[in-house]
Amino acid sequence: MGSIPFLLEEVRGWSAASAHGLVSMFAWFFVLGSLVLPAFSDRLGLRRPILSVGFLVCGVSSFLALFLAALLPASWAIWVLIAIGGLFAGGVPLAFVIPLESPGIGPEIAGTAVGMILTVGCVGGFIFPFLTGLISGPSPGVSVIIYIALLCYVIGFGSAGILVWLLKETGPKLRDDA
Repeated sequence: MGSIPFLLEEVRGWSAASAHGLVSMFAWFFVLGSLVLPAFSDRLGLRRPILSVGFLVCGVSSFLALFLAALLPASWAIWVLIAIGGLFAGGVPLAFVIPLESPGIGPEIAGTAVGMILTVGCVGGFIFPFLTGLISGPSPGVSVIIYIALLCYVIGFGSAGILVWLLKETGPKLRDDA
């Protein structure tokens, strides 16, 4: 999301406060989601559906927010969609709990498993800005915002949501039923 404020300012003519505020709003709602979604997962006793659906909802709503931002003047719908995206991205802490609860991983090699999860996230954080630079070139246009939204949210969060769904459930409900 690092290049989004610049693109919204330069390409769409948003004020700096609005462009940076949109990204900040995502982060603030991520913090809120990081408190709410893991607690909801504990209450429900399931991890996989919360994390998977969270990633998918984040991907779709954040993509739609940036798609609308690329095509329309700033509106409340963009802010609502980005807030939903940030809130549902807040399920990310569950990705660090699943390896601890997984048979065959557990506490013995949980550090390695969580390290691999963090590595994948960091590789995305390294590759996406590089791709953004390649896509935007010297004079970025509206299409660049849409391409970035596709890369980061549809491909990034969407594929993560699908991959998480392929994992076995590790939540307390599964352990209590067994």
